[in-house]
Amino acid sequence: MIADGTLRAQGTLQQVLGGDGEPAAEVRAQDPTRLTSALEARGHRVQRDGDVLLVLGATAQQIGEVASEERVAVLGLAPRTRSLEQAFFAMTGAPA
Repeated sequence: MIADGTLRAQGTLQQVLGGDGEPAAEVRAQDPTRLTSALEARGHRVQRDGDVLLVLGATAQQIGEVASEERVAVLGLAPRTRSLEQAFFAMTGAPA
């Protein structure tokens, strides 16, 4: 993936989308900032799109456990694969 003349990502489509066998989930939380900090402190990568978090490297169960430990209410949680467009915007910081 190239943006503004700079290589931003390289690999198979699965790798660029956040895959390569790695779990990913989408979560909506009452306090997304706090949940993001808690997930990142545990080594998960988080990409935020408004109130929705795409968490790479964590299963829905793991995310739920972190949210519970941090006492952050979860409003929605589902396994997810990003679209190529979403991956591009997340990696380039370009507006959607």
